[in-house]
Amino acid sequence: MNPAMRKALILALCLAWTSATGVIAQEAGSPDGITVHRVWSGVEPDFYAAHPSPDGRYVSDIDWDSGDLAVIDLVDGELEKVGAKNGGWATTDWAESSVFSPDGSTMAYVWWNDGLGDDSDSEGYSLRTVVRGGGEPEVLVPVGVADYYLLDEWSPDGAYILGRTWQWRGSDATDVLVRIRVSDGEIEQVAGFDNGDLINASFSPDATHVAFTLDTAEGARDVYVTSTAGGDARIVLGGQADDLLLGWMPDGSGLMFYSDRGATRGIWALPLDSNLRPGQPRLLKPDVWRLEPLGFSRDAYMYGVTIESRQVYTGAIDVENGGFLQPLGPVQDASRGTSSSGVFSPDGKYIAYATRTAGSYSADFALIIRAVGGDDTRTFTADRIRPYAWTPDSKAVLARSIGVTDSAPQSRLQAFDLSTGERTDVGSGRFNDLSVISPDGRFAYTFQRQGWNSMDLAASELATGSVRVIMEGLKAIIGIAVSPDGKSLAVVEEDREAQSQRVFTVPVSGGEPTTVYGTERAESVTGSIPFGAGTPWTPDGKNLLVIDGKSIIRVPVSGGEPMKLVDLPVSGMIRWFRLHPDGSRILLDAGVSKGEIWMLKGLPGMPVATGASDG
Repeated sequence: MNPAMRKALILALCLAWTSATGVIAQEAGSPDGITVHRVWSGVEPDFYAAHPSPDGRYVSDIDWDSGDLAVIDLVDGELEKVGAKNGGWATTDWAESSVFSPDGSTMAYVWWNDGLGDDSDSEGYSLRTVVRGGGEPEVLVPVGVADYYLLDEWSPDGAYILGRTWQWRGSDATDVLVRIRVSDGEIEQVAGFDNGDLINASFSPDATHVAFTLDTAEGARDVYVTSTAGGDARIVLGGQADDLLLGWMPDGSGLMFYSDRGATRGIWALPLDSNLRPGQPRLLKPDVWRLEPLGFSRDAYMYGVTIESRQVYTGAIDVENGGFLQPLGPVQDASRGTSSSGVFSPDGKYIAYATRTAGSYSADFALIIRAVGGDDTRTFTADRIRPYAWTPDSKAVLARSIGVTDSAPQSRLQAFDLSTGERTDVGSGRFNDLSVISPDGRFAYTFQRQGWNSMDLAASELATGSVRVIMEGLKAIIGIAVSPDGKSLAVVEEDREAQSQRVFTVPVSGGEPTTVYGTERAESVTGSIPFGAGTPWTPDGKNLLVIDGKSIIRVPVSGGEPMKLVDLPVSGMIRWFRLHPDGSRILLDAGVSKGEIWMLKGLPGMPVATGASDG
């Protein structure tokens, strides 16, 4: 459909839109005329990175099939690539958070530069702009200025972009609220914080002030206001309530925020006088759950709601004869949030996995320890944690956290002790999402990238951080598993140019690899063995279990015919595949994230609806 036809359709249908799952839903209005409409429902939204267009028709997003900047069209429900990237995953660069210009013609976005392309000077994050309808991107802030960015808003006059930067300085990470001058990319600091996390921010309508949410070390979220010219920030929402800024009301009369200060979580208004002194908060809409702020269009406010997330699934299979011994099911209710990275204890009594509550802006992270086949659970609160293994005695879980070197953040292992609840540093070896820990807990087996299609397989000693290369010059490594005796590795290698994959074994001491399984799919760049799933060894060390497509295949290590054991009744990409010491129970990550976009209309001080968000 061409742009003219789409515009005519918008005017004709107004808010009688269809979404990815059907006709728009609408809640009854409140007594003062505020109404809430569901305008989209679909899979894999990136609400943390999203922002609505001024006319309310589009919400920015990321196309993870290519890494391109994208928009969700709220009229037809489709995800449309913007064209900031060509060639899909031929290069490993991608878009992240983005905002629309005041007239909706241009998008500013965060760009991860893999440092390998012809137009890349180095690896790192930069800021770019691109015309929404497609065009040649322009670099606003080059790589190397900051370690990471999140964008919040474009100023109403078009002169600045409001955002947050992170810069690692020795052992400290500086969290800075900034405005970026659109004319030349100059970054001006508005406020900086060493103790507390900036959650989001919003320009006042005249762009002279900024409101922002700060998540303090005590775990309470408060809202502040400060001048864009600098100076002390003034708290306007504090106390025991958990408050999250939604934005500055378009008429400048105050702020809108999300809070638990009432009987239920809801949307509130905070009036501010001419001196920015706060008045009495007023409830606008009660009973709003798992809200993730997106922002204002000209005549409405939009927010996201995560309704389902990826999960750890568990069940049991017959490794000898095939078939399920116990049906596959999630470890928790999918509406509660995400669970991931399940690992069995060596004694087989426990499962450890990570959880994250639904909602990018209200997420609580935890490490869960659950008895196998029972309801006994323990919870460790931890930020962005991922369990990798257990200590050999099954008394502690080894999980990744983030430490800092003299120049950059670095992954570290910490041991979470089940009996004391304490966590201690284990070591500082090199590792990443594909790394596995040796059975004796001494080494992390991982990869070192040499290029887009060139990697080394390496062993990193956790206590010292020393690294020994096991194999050089491999293609892309997408999975690693260590044998029960700790003497061999099973590696999934993907040749992205030949569009093929193979599974091979190799001694941890080095030597010649032995290929035991392979795939070749001409129609797929990534093949059928999923990235990050791994190929667990059976307890006797004689077989590997390989996920090929949606099937589990038993592959003999010493040669012989592979055997399909089961077809997996799960959706989405499968990752993080693990086998119980009994050789039958399994854990794997699967499923899709699902979300909805809602529109709040009839707010105090909003202009009369005239655009695509007219209702």
